[in-house]
Amino acid sequence: MRKLSFVPAAFVALFVVIAVGIMSATEGSWKAISVAGAISTVFLIAVYLYPTREPRLLLVGEASGAPVERLRETLATAGFELQTCSGPGERPCPVTLGEPCPVREHQLAAMILRDPGQTNPMPPCGKALGIPWVAVEVGSSAAPELVGPAARVGLDRGPDEIIRTLADLLVAA
Repeated sequence: MRKLSFVPAAFVALFVVIAVGIMSATEGSWKAISVAGAISTVFLIAVYLYPTREPRLLLVGEASGAPVERLRETLATAGFELQTCSGPGERPCPVTLGEPCPVREHQLAAMILRDPGQTNPMPPCGKALGIPWVAVEVGSSAAPELVGPAARVGLDRGPDEIIRTLADLLVAA
């Protein structure tokens, strides 16, 4: 889904300002205004064709079920591009092996889905990628807790509360 920004409107406004300036400096030369218009049109097309990115959120873990799917849908509706990683449950995490994370580029934050009673260490996504991270505890109604670049919240609190926790974390970061 492509989102237009205010930039095209800014180029149109800039064109108008430049055109008025050129008209007054050249006493209304339409040739000069046409050249300015052509240049502005090229810039406008370039801005329109330049891909805009939605904020990427790394979703880590293999939890499933209706609440997890509702969370995924709500995050996508809120404008996040979701990138997933199964986490270190089935295989060793490349980061713990000293290798770069394969999904390291352009992540805004990581959301780590944790099953109840999960005892393995927390995936190192946040620290390894230098991004804030939220541990979402499946089957829990734990209240949001923010500590430094990390947060914890129970999945049973609902997608809106989880997104609020993420937003609070991003503001604090």
